[in-house]
Amino acid sequence: MVKENMSKAQKLTFSAMIMALYIVVLYFTQSFSFGAYQIRIATSLYGLSYLFP
Repeated sequence: MVKENMSKAQKLTFSAMIMALYIVVLYFTQSFSFGAYQIRIATSLYGLSYLFP
């Protein structure tokens, strides 16, 4: 899907899906994401917000 060909509704929908995916991944990895040594897998989804604002 090319960013220039997406309507505003499609961009909003895609952004909402990424945020939902972020919440699901964060929920399932919270046991080792918030300890003394933090491994945050969900944070890797931040790059998608740059590509698809």
